[in-house]
Amino acid sequence: MEEDRVVYVIEDCPEMQRSIRLFLETVGLPGQFFGSAEEFLAAYRPNSHSMACVVVDMRLPGMDGLALQQRLASQGCDLPVIFITAFPETTIAVEGMRKGAVDFLIKPFPMERLLETLEEAFQKSRRSQQTEALRHHLNTILQTLTFRERQVLAHLLKGTEVKQIARQLSITPKTVLKHRLHLFEKFGLSNAVELVQMIHQAGLEEQILAEVSSGKLV
Repeated sequence: MEEDRVVYVIEDCPEMQRSIRLFLETVGLPGQFFGSAEEFLAAYRPNSHSMACVVVDMRLPGMDGLALQQRLASQGCDLPVIFITAFPETTIAVEGMRKGAVDFLIKPFPMERLLETLEEAFQKSRRSQQTEALRHHLNTILQTLTFRERQVLAHLLKGTEVKQIARQLSITPKTVLKHRLHLFEKFGLSNAVELVQMIHQAGLEEQILAEVSSGKLV
């Protein structure tokens, strides 16, 4: 297992904590253990260099697992969440999965099943880190664009043809092509398809369109 992985286990049952702790030690995964969601929230510090996930019991004293998932989301924290419970409740399980939980494991579950779910969670964490890094990179580039370049970019994101862009911006098609070339150079790409795909991957379409629509310069 990789050293930059960590599993946050939130479980108030000492026997279950012990079982998971022994299993994580066996497979070489570092774990941090908490008896309540509040204890976890007080101690948790995001680390962009670690792939991490949360294994949390649905029923806990104080804040329950679903409430913790909602709290993390409200704070912009995208830690993958794995729910565990001895009391399967379909409605709660569906709600948790709908909000992005990796899985919902019913006690007693095979530890091999937990490992499979952890691997899925780590993959999700890795993708999230890569997306965040790309978003940061693109936002840095966006700050270098002129407002006209932003306008052209917004039209490219909407699939507008060069001649239509020219008409809507009251400039010539040649000028549109010049701005488009500047965009390719700044983003280090060779065509509009690659540019649109990269912006989409980073999830920045709405931000760019809103900024152009409002006339906002970052």
